[in-house]
Amino acid sequence: MRRVVCNLQSAIWPELFIVLALLAVAAFFRVYEINATPTGLYYDEAYHGVDTLDVLRTGQWPIFFPHNSGREPLFLWLITLMVAWLGPTVQAIRLPAVLVGLATVPATYLLVRVMFAGEGRWRSVALAALATAWLAVSHWHVHFSRMGFRAIMLPLMEAIAFALLWWALRERGNPLSERKRVSLVLFILAGAALGLCLYTYTASRFVPLVLVAFTGLWALSRALPRSPAPPLRGAIAPLLLVALVACIVFLPLGMYFVQHPDLFAGRSGDVSVTAAPDPARALLNNVVATAGMFGLRGDEAWRHNLAGKPVFDPLTAILFYIGVLLAIWRWRQPRYALLLAWLGVMLLPGVISQGAPHFLRTIGIMPAVFVFPALAVTGIWSWLTADRARLPRFTFDVLRLTFVGLVIVALLLNAALTYHDYFDTWAHSEETFYAYHGDAAEIAGRMNALDGPGVVFLLPISHLWPPDYTHKTIDYLYHGDAPYYFPRVNEVTTPGDLTALCRGYERVYVVTWTQGDHVDADPKRLVDFLLRTAGERASEMPGHGYVIEKYTLPADAAFALPALSPVGGNFALQLALRGAAYGPASVPAGDSLWMVLEWETLSPPPANYKVTVYLHDGAGRGAGQADAPLIDNEHRLTTAWPVGSRALSYGIIQVPADTLPGDYRLDVGVYDPATMQRLWVVDDDPSAQGGRTGIAVTVGTVQVRAQ
Repeated sequence: MRRVVCNLQSAIWPELFIVLALLAVAAFFRVYEINATPTGLYYDEAYHGVDTLDVLRTGQWPIFFPHNSGREPLFLWLITLMVAWLGPTVQAIRLPAVLVGLATVPATYLLVRVMFAGEGRWRSVALAALATAWLAVSHWHVHFSRMGFRAIMLPLMEAIAFALLWWALRERGNPLSERKRVSLVLFILAGAALGLCLYTYTASRFVPLVLVAFTGLWALSRALPRSPAPPLRGAIAPLLLVALVACIVFLPLGMYFVQHPDLFAGRSGDVSVTAAPDPARALLNNVVATAGMFGLRGDEAWRHNLAGKPVFDPLTAILFYIGVLLAIWRWRQPRYALLLAWLGVMLLPGVISQGAPHFLRTIGIMPAVFVFPALAVTGIWSWLTADRARLPRFTFDVLRLTFVGLVIVALLLNAALTYHDYFDTWAHSEETFYAYHGDAAEIAGRMNALDGPGVVFLLPISHLWPPDYTHKTIDYLYHGDAPYYFPRVNEVTTPGDLTALCRGYERVYVVTWTQGDHVDADPKRLVDFLLRTAGERASEMPGHGYVIEKYTLPADAAFALPALSPVGGNFALQLALRGAAYGPASVPAGDSLWMVLEWETLSPPPANYKVTVYLHDGAGRGAGQADAPLIDNEHRLTTAWPVGSRALSYGIIQVPADTLPGDYRLDVGVYDPATMQRLWVVDDDPSAQGGRTGIAVTVGTVQVRAQ
């Protein structure tokens, strides 16, 4: 008995050391600088956080989260537990992904070790160690192990489900009755894990097809002569048991989908190749792009990858394709049939949707994808050692050491590239900063610091956005007491909205995006114009992709666009100035005045014009100027203005502090910013005497006083 225990320990400890060493390597790549990288918090991650806060507030744990195109619950449940422990932080969103990514390492080792146990201990250990090593340093897996996307759960659950299934199939052939009972338990656990796969990510709905394809390949192999596969008949009942248990586990979520069938497909209809103008060509392009993602060109989205980086470096990519060919050559053996079914089926979510190659939708091929280069390595090794007797000892040793060195170089190259590409390049790129809404995360931090009594935050968005829109990154990361709003900027509704939102607040902070999705939120600076006409712009705090402007207001501030006085002015028979208002009529030097102009389109403008409003004394001495693009309420530039349409423009003119007192003319001109050519002001009747009358229209006089 003691000898058996000693033999068991001597067998386990080396493998335990291998797993722990690989886990340590994986932990470095997944934990290093986790508080800083990735920067920001992507909208979908933040949405997870907002939903988990609702779970903690209400105590209701939904079986499916219907918002944001619908999300399976398993990963969100983990986030909920982490948020309950750490509070609403970025780390609480991403640490579950780190833990899941680390758990995938031993799960992968177990999967490969069990699948290939029938090929001998040395070979199965080598395959398991190599496949797990490539997983541990894979840029792809590291990337998704550091961000709060629920998809990272899928490779882990697949590894557990198929490891248990293969373990059960092996134990089923054991003649001892005790082992058969163990096999039954393992089949039940495999079914449960398979059912839980469907609680992870949308692409998991293809996982049952892996089992179907595997069974089909197994049956086809048995139908061919001299099949190396064991009989399928004895495995049918256990496989049906696995399917039954998986259906039972899936039943609560399945019932939800029966009640809400529109949520089962999620965004699939929107991103499917069938929505492309030429579906057949799109599908063919996707097949080519997906086949090349392993060594040629990877996902272009900065959110998923260092844009264009393939799954493997060139050396490992060659090993991968060799491994696929080896698996195809040996497809009649069930373990290789499972690998091929796994790879082929779980690539389908990326192949049949637009945007291939897509690392998120094809994440289900992990960890199986890392077995293929390991198969190539062990296959080449077997080929080398088969000629050992025919080669001189020295030559054989040189070949063996050279090959081992190349494998080590391939793994080290993967690790080095992952570190460089992820931490040195991807993490510090501007594309990554905005892809992960680093600006919104910074804004939330600034809002937390500026929070206080009498404060309200306004984050204007375009009126073209949905009326219930909020930025989930800010919703999750802002923890202050001061209210914040996302007013939709529209000339008809914004004055009344500001009156309601700012009532009772003396300090208003307005966030203006200078990059990203909301850079066009208020292109005419309407919010700034209204706040400055009713109050004072106190300060400006620039940030990375945004500006926060502080305004002070009287508590009873009310906002409205001023009434316009008729004005005449025809600019090149294209635009007519129909109305104007400005104020105050008397302004101290160093202060500012506002102006509103109304325009009408007379004929289609050939260029996108700007308006210039300026004060001058008629003798060449200026007293302030403001230029702005001409944009209508639909955010269209002048080339898109319909004939007969009207639009307003706004301006704030800052009068320099050294301006001499006196009366100054307020003139309006129009020019093409591409050529800086001014439009002539002409008579409404071009045949009238005089024709061109100048390059500006005077709309009034402003008195500048001494400070």
